[in-house]
Amino acid sequence: QVMATYAYDDAHLTQNVPGLVVVNGQSPKAAMAGDRLPGSTKNSGSLQAIYTYPLGDGRDVQAVWGSTYTGDIYSRVGLQGYGTDIPAYWNSRASLTYRTPKYDIGLFADNIFDVYAVTSVSNNLSSLDRSRTGVTERYYAQSVLTPRQFGIQLHYRYN
Repeated sequence: QVMATYAYDDAHLTQNVPGLVVVNGQSPKAAMAGDRLPGSTKNSGSLQAIYTYPLGDGRDVQAVWGSTYTGDIYSRVGLQGYGTDIPAYWNSRASLTYRTPKYDIGLFADNIFDVYAVTSVSNNLSSLDRSRTGVTERYYAQSVLTPRQFGIQLHYRYN
């Protein structure tokens, strides 16, 4: 079996919004019609291939390969107010599983190519190393994709 998906999402403002962009220590600014909305990709997709080899008596061996594409994401509307353009990335997973009517046991690998990718940010760059009342603030952070991992998975059916 081979499966694929693709999504195109052109999420943007259709009219100006006064005071929507707020940054620490600055006056609110208007977001403009056409500004891209934060938190969504314009392009994303996936591809998965599954090969099942029957062994008889309800048993089989299944090999699965899947890759997903996540397009770039804006952290703030129109990248205004110290917004971050989070870069696009690919992630891949594979597994090999022995399946029976009662249980499955298999090996898997996530993030096979050990891709380093930023998946989200918190706050904005205006909060990085800003000093107020003598205290240096460091409120900006990035979340990253889990590094490559391998493992064994076991599923048991109680039916």
